[in-house]
Amino acid sequence: MSKKNITLILAGLLFQILEFTIKIGDVRIDLFSDIIGYILILIGIIPLVHRNNLFKKSKNTAIKGLIVSIFVQALNFIDFGEGSVSVDTFTKGLITIFSIYFTYYFTESIMLEAKMQDKAALTRNFRVTWAILGGFIFISYIAFVSTISLLSIGLQAVTLLCTLYYISTIWTGCNQLYTDQISDNSKS
Repeated sequence: MSKKNITLILAGLLFQILEFTIKIGDVRIDLFSDIIGYILILIGIIPLVHRNNLFKKSKNTAIKGLIVSIFVQALNFIDFGEGSVSVDTFTKGLITIFSIYFTYYFTESIMLEAKMQDKAALTRNFRVTWAILGGFIFISYIAFVSTISLLSIGLQAVTLLCTLYYISTIWTGCNQLYTDQISDNSKS
């Protein structure tokens, strides 16, 4: 495992969580596209699937998330008129589900790696960190559905902070977990 893999996955996760949609005519474009996020995630995670079965589940979830993201972006190019609120709610729900599932499997895959290396203590707070992040991703969706824009914006900001904390926690844990392998790779 290299720092590059983890960096790509975490950068992709940040793209996945960030949301800034602009509307040009009837077309909506997400500037921080989930498609880009999932591509970065897949580039980072594909070399890791041989490490354990949960990395493979993470990859499969990321592939499904990429397909859903492409579908959602295609729907954003269609004007549904009065039905656009229902379509937005449905598509945001799909994206939310795959975000939560991917982060869950990715967190569990790193925890399994730590357990296999007898370094489980490094990851003991990962589940709590993931639960907080997953909770705020879901709460942001609920706020989005409620159409109270100030609440939605505030919860997106809190979700971003939770994402940054999650990224920091995973990055720190992986740096400690894979120190030997990273330094061995740099000597080669």
